[in-house]
Amino acid sequence: MRRCGVQARGQVPAAWKPTSMNDEGENGMPEGSGIRLGIGILAHNEAETLPVLVDSLFGQSIFHRHLPSYADIHVVCVPNGCTDATAEVVRAALKEHTNELASRRVTWSVAELPSPGKAVAWNHCVHRLLAGYDYICVVDADIMFAQDDTVHAVLSRLVDDPQACVASDMPLKRPSASTWSWLSRLSEFFSRVNPPGPTQICGQFYCARGSVLQSIWMPPGMPVEDGFLRAMVITNEFRQSEDPRRIVRESRVSHFFEPCQSVREIWHHKKRLVIGTALNSLLFRYLWQHAGANGAGQLLREQLERDPKWFSNLILKEVQGQRWVVPMGHIPRQIRDLRALPIRHAIRRAPFTLGSSVVEALIALSANRTIRRGFGLGYW
Repeated sequence: MRRCGVQARGQVPAAWKPTSMNDEGENGMPEGSGIRLGIGILAHNEAETLPVLVDSLFGQSIFHRHLPSYADIHVVCVPNGCTDATAEVVRAALKEHTNELASRRVTWSVAELPSPGKAVAWNHCVHRLLAGYDYICVVDADIMFAQDDTVHAVLSRLVDDPQACVASDMPLKRPSASTWSWLSRLSEFFSRVNPPGPTQICGQFYCARGSVLQSIWMPPGMPVEDGFLRAMVITNEFRQSEDPRRIVRESRVSHFFEPCQSVREIWHHKKRLVIGTALNSLLFRYLWQHAGANGAGQLLREQLERDPKWFSNLILKEVQGQRWVVPMGHIPRQIRDLRALPIRHAIRRAPFTLGSSVVEALIALSANRTIRRGFGLGYW
């Protein structure tokens, strides 16, 4: 299935040109601070969208006016299980841009993996290719940045805030000219009814302290990696109660992504999120019980090294004999939020909330059936 992403090179609308933050809006990292920054691009069959991302990435101020702040910037792309020319395309694009920069501080590499899977690609990128970097930015191959200071601003939040472990920007939907208007409105409808939480990590783009990511291992096949990462971060790997200060958002900068363009894609995307939330819930219960003083990261690493199919076996064991495994608390919460609004606003919002609740209940039924049949792991 085609993933939601931006258009290919030469097809980007003029309105998508990155803008600059004014002097007041810029966060500052001290010049000559010697930061080692790793940027990992995870890609699966993204030969068309990667040139747009690379153009947008190398237009970022970190490669130009803020470059003296960095001792080393390494950009690595991890094509995983690709059947198109993703690797060849990204090699050419990275080579072109680094040659234009002509700076020894900026290097690049491409590391292909034979099998698809974002969790496996993430583990390989973080633990092997970018091990030892002070900060790591993880980027999907099908986005583009809205401002040329996006990466710098997000990184600055981490440098300036010692409690923050992960920082993100504001993800913005940007439908292409070919996207049907009513489908765009349907996608926006779900966004309005289910706005992102203040500590939500958008897996399309975020920056983190290298030491934090390098203590985390993602179970292969997990459909919602960013939800797993969020839980690992705010609970200090399931060693303490949630601390929302460990995740921050720089709301003044953003990136664009293309929303789903068909009813089937919207349904599939929503179902994947429900499946991922359910599998995360089952995993989190196990981690709270077994993480111990060493944390869930080490536990997961040991379990996966001992048995690569450990996570799938755990899920099969947890769902055995259960008729319902999908958490549904968000639907009553939407109704409660509606009742808390002033009557005039509640009446206006009621059709959206009730419609969303019905659709999401149907999606939950389908997701529950998929999980119980053993097909939830790796669902994309």
